[in-house]
Amino acid sequence: MALNAYFDQGGGLNSSGFSAEQSLIQNLYTEAIKIYGFDVFYIPRTLVNVDKIFEEDELSKFTSAHSIEMYLQSVDGFEGEGDFLSKFGVEIRDRASFVVVKNRWTEAVDDNASLIIEGRPNEGDLIYFPLTKGLFEISFVEHENIFYQANNIYTYRIDVERFVYSSEKIDTGIADIDAIEDARSTDMLTYELIEENLFLLEDGDPLLLENGNRLRNETSGALILENGFRIIKEDYGLSTTTTPATIASSIEPLARNDEFGIGADDIIDFSTSNPFGEVQR
Repeated sequence: MALNAYFDQGGGLNSSGFSAEQSLIQNLYTEAIKIYGFDVFYIPRTLVNVDKIFEEDELSKFTSAHSIEMYLQSVDGFEGEGDFLSKFGVEIRDRASFVVVKNRWTEAVDDNASLIIEGRPNEGDLIYFPLTKGLFEISFVEHENIFYQANNIYTYRIDVERFVYSSEKIDTGIADIDAIEDARSTDMLTYELIEENLFLLEDGDPLLLENGNRLRNETSGALILENGFRIIKEDYGLSTTTTPATIASSIEPLARNDEFGIGADDIIDFSTSNPFGEVQR
């Protein structure tokens, strides 16, 4: 049976729907999200050094953030496994779904950012949710959300999960977002030795060896080369009464290295060349 020719919903063979109705629906979606949605930041990923074998980039960086309104579809709160205690400690596995109007995403993000795949949100990009100060990674983008209403698609549904930081560079210019990297990173130069007690000559120049290394003095009085090697006497060594077990016991009074070492002799015969199996012949 043929469709009613007076109500064109875009279901016909050569029908694309009325553009006026499509524009109205799109504007209604935009207005509704502006009323009931949240302002978030869309943060595109920039690839730095892609591993051609595993097709991943451990050195990704995020250098821009674009404000846009989105609707949080899971109104009862975050979904997923939530907070739980695993063998690696406390983990937060929150999940959520955001809805964004396609033309608003194009105006706010696509026209102003360099994306890995142009024209749509990308899996792997980030969304910062200021309400909870949470950073989420896009795991999937449904581009046929609300299936062809009036023969058109107006929104994206973006599924996200809590972002696990792993040394990516985050420098977006938004203080709250950039603070996530600062809080989870350690600058190696923080623990750098700023002052060295160098051996100086009378004219103030440092004492140098033939290879150009400088000498400095540690608190213990040992002479240390610039490359970290110690200068020791040829007859230097541990006394015959000093063993790793006694050293450990002197450092940690509750250590039981000697007891475990003696007990292990009754379990494993270390006199053989292969105490865990037969000798290969």
